[in-house]
Amino acid sequence: MSEITSIHERQHFCFLFLVVMLLCFTNNPSFSSKLNTTRCFESDRKFLLNISQGCSTQDNNSYTHDCCNWPGITCSSLTGRMIGLDVSVFLDNCFLGAEYPTFKLSSPILLEDLVSLRVDLDEVSFTKGFSSFITSFPNLRHLYLASNEYPGIAIPMELGNLTRLETFEVYGLYANTLRMLSRLTSLKRLVLSSVSLNEATDWLHVVSNLPRLEHLDLSNCYLPSAIYHSRHGVNSSKSLAYLDLSSNNLDASSWSWIFNHSSLNSLLISNNQLAGSIPNNFKRMTSLSHLDLSYNRLDGQLPSSLLGLCGLRNLDVSQNRRLQGDLSRIFWSLSCAKESLTVLSLQRNLFSGSLPDLTMFSRLSKLTLHSNRLNGSLPSYANRSTMASSLTVFDVHNNQLTGSVPDLSAFGSLKVLKLQNNKLNGSVHPGLGQLSRLRHLDVSSNSLKGNLGISHFANLSSLRYFDISFNSLTMNIGYSWVPPFRLETIGLASCNVGSRFPEWLRTQTNYSRLDLSNSGISDTVPFWFWNLSSVATFISLSRNRLHGKLPTDLPVNYYMNPAIDLSFNFLEGTIPSFFGNTVYLNLSRNSFSGPVSFLCLNSITFGIDLSHNNFSGNFPNCWSNFEGMSVMDLSNNSFSGQLPSSLGYLSSLQSLHLRHNKFSGKLPMSLCNLTYLFDLDLGDNLFTGEIPECLGTMLKNLTILSLRNNFISGNIPPQLCHPSIQILDLSTNNISGVIPKCLCNLQAMTQKKSQPVVMFDSNGTFSTIGVPYKDYISLVLKGYMYNDANHLELVKSLDLSRNSLRSKIPEEISCLTGLVSLNFSGNNLTGSITSKIGSLKSLESLDLSDNHLSGEIPSTISELNFLGTLSLANNEFSGKIPTGTQIQSFAASAFKGNPGLCGEPLLNKCPGDGDGDRKGVGVNVDDRNTKDDNNDDVFDLGLYISVALGFITGFWAICGALVLKRSWRFAYFRFWTRVYDRLNVLVNVTVVPARRRYFG
Repeated sequence: MSEITSIHERQHFCFLFLVVMLLCFTNNPSFSSKLNTTRCFESDRKFLLNISQGCSTQDNNSYTHDCCNWPGITCSSLTGRMIGLDVSVFLDNCFLGAEYPTFKLSSPILLEDLVSLRVDLDEVSFTKGFSSFITSFPNLRHLYLASNEYPGIAIPMELGNLTRLETFEVYGLYANTLRMLSRLTSLKRLVLSSVSLNEATDWLHVVSNLPRLEHLDLSNCYLPSAIYHSRHGVNSSKSLAYLDLSSNNLDASSWSWIFNHSSLNSLLISNNQLAGSIPNNFKRMTSLSHLDLSYNRLDGQLPSSLLGLCGLRNLDVSQNRRLQGDLSRIFWSLSCAKESLTVLSLQRNLFSGSLPDLTMFSRLSKLTLHSNRLNGSLPSYANRSTMASSLTVFDVHNNQLTGSVPDLSAFGSLKVLKLQNNKLNGSVHPGLGQLSRLRHLDVSSNSLKGNLGISHFANLSSLRYFDISFNSLTMNIGYSWVPPFRLETIGLASCNVGSRFPEWLRTQTNYSRLDLSNSGISDTVPFWFWNLSSVATFISLSRNRLHGKLPTDLPVNYYMNPAIDLSFNFLEGTIPSFFGNTVYLNLSRNSFSGPVSFLCLNSITFGIDLSHNNFSGNFPNCWSNFEGMSVMDLSNNSFSGQLPSSLGYLSSLQSLHLRHNKFSGKLPMSLCNLTYLFDLDLGDNLFTGEIPECLGTMLKNLTILSLRNNFISGNIPPQLCHPSIQILDLSTNNISGVIPKCLCNLQAMTQKKSQPVVMFDSNGTFSTIGVPYKDYISLVLKGYMYNDANHLELVKSLDLSRNSLRSKIPEEISCLTGLVSLNFSGNNLTGSITSKIGSLKSLESLDLSDNHLSGEIPSTISELNFLGTLSLANNEFSGKIPTGTQIQSFAASAFKGNPGLCGEPLLNKCPGDGDGDRKGVGVNVDDRNTKDDNNDDVFDLGLYISVALGFITGFWAICGALVLKRSWRFAYFRFWTRVYDRLNVLVNVTVVPARRRYFG
């Protein structure tokens, strides 16, 4: 019996040995490949050859025998049957990247062993039979469909026949209903990302009745709103662990269905229409570790049930803009998750308070709190390196934090530190130099002060982004210092780097952005600087005291076409030829001279500013290859000759400044091709001829038109009265005819504030640091020339002065209710001022002097409460000047040269006025001396009486006189108005230009 047992055991052992050996051999790649050469099943090969009809490599033996080794094919190592098919990979290799014919099946073939199928419908084109193709695989477990280019492809209804499907992922496509999924009771993973479901109102009912569903992704599906009922949630609440409903239009009615899934581990519902407060129903969702509520419209405070989830790893409520609460309370409430929390994103909300101790969250790696209302100072974390080593991103920029940059050496893993745009006003601790993993450091736009020495940079070998711009920091590092880092972004604007050009820059050979503007350099630019980095995208050395000439023959190649800004320096000589390969070139406010023909040999993509230099000669006629240019400023030079006709090829040009040159000839008709032009400034030149009508008909976006101080003749074309123009300056020309009656069409002048125009932020085009380009206008306002770039949307001006215009001022002028400045002086205008002049409520400057206007000054002119400058001199006005505090505050010179005028502020009185010369309005009170030194009570009483009588007398001596005597009152207000105007002029003419020149 024992022998029989031993025999059976040996047989059993041998059988197991054979099975194990068989498994080993079949799993051996070389053995499997040998098997595959002989076991490619006929049905599999027939199917593949069927769908690869016309394949360019079909004659290759690998495509006729060993089908399991074909690209995109997966076979079972045990059975040899095809179990996986990636149609796109298979056909791409079959046709070697060539365009293959439309996918079609001559006859359906059932492949019962296939369990995984991938189809990219952007690469595989079905004429018909897609549905039957899908149903060719009855035992399919995993199906992946994608279409990014053809979202009009529908999810086939026959999909419901694949009842064994466990994974279904679709990207793109659309569906009017999801009822085809109702029979897929084995489905565990459902991804319908970017599938258009805006008409699938049954989505909630269907997905709620998939009993084994664990992963549900319906992101960016345009889901229609659906009301949750208890019958929807059959079994899904017990199995669903991952739910992504982000980027839809879900509102607060969706909360009830979401909270039914207490088993959720990850909940992503960002970028929806959730509004109101966050419900306090998270206490049942104890498994929740990842919650994303960002980009909604939530408000109020974070509920305690949310902050009390002990398993939270990632919490994102950013970009709601209305969430609020004290930051210390939030961190205290999150202490339950101190061992798990790794990412906390609260940016762009209304959270306030000071930063708490972060060391209690030992696993916190990313903390973003920027764009809130945080205040207080940054806490110091010295001597806590063992507790705070996990933090890699610390972002608190754009808050109201004060104090110094403390010792942060405890955060040894820190890679990103963003403190910019706060109110930090202290120093920077040298411990910053111990952060050896730091890659991104930004403390710009604060009020930090003090020196940065070598110890601040000692171990920053990983640093790539460095921006300390717009502080009062000084780089005290020595001339021969060799930094440990290789920077990609260098921001030192408005910091003191020393008078010599920084030698340490020679080691920074791979930077893309460099801003050394206003950094106190008084030196020449060394030759080696221009060949430092071939990948530079932004270089700014503006607002320094750089001098000398630039090299013109260096072989410099910028692969990225950088933006270069050398404005506001003392550079001279000719322009280097390599400056032509730039996206934006700003050489303004220097002493450059010579030809600019180098521009024709290169390509400037965005714009060029050569203003305020010494360039002369004709401007080159080579602009046919510059269609993308947006800005051109050649003002304040000595260019001459006619404008080149090729300017008309600058079809993208938005701003053209040619003021203060010696250009002559007629305005070329090619200017009318600049259909995107906002700002056209041709003032202070020698142009002749008439104004082309097409400037009004073709340039629909034109906002500013200045032809000031030329020799333009002819009439004002009525076509210039189009809605977008808000500044029109045709002054000091030879224009004749009448003022057009189409003024009411100037709609931009009828509004107090227009859309921001002539503002082009080119900064985002080429740099994250540096000063953006802002357009400006040279404008005569209140008798002074301004070069202003701020708040242009508020400036509305109409200046037709110093011409030969005749006839009357049209009543339509009253339409321009947003007008700030109106100047018709120095013409031959006749008639009276319209009584509707009082409608111009925003008017600050009015000049109608030196004309032949007559009649009475309308009383409504006293309603112009913001009027600061007025001149009606040298006309033929008559009658009494209207009374009003504002009018009588102007000097008599505003009304001189009108013999028929009378009344204040003129000296000649109007008939019927009283003498108005009453004197002695006040009562003089003699000093009163008490003689009763022995009686304190009498003395005190006399003192009180004297004080009271003195106050009453003094008050009425001054104020009473102003009340009773009109001429004194007018003189008093006129005095303070003149003081205000003089102070205002002093600030705008002296202080503001100086501030712009030295501080930007």
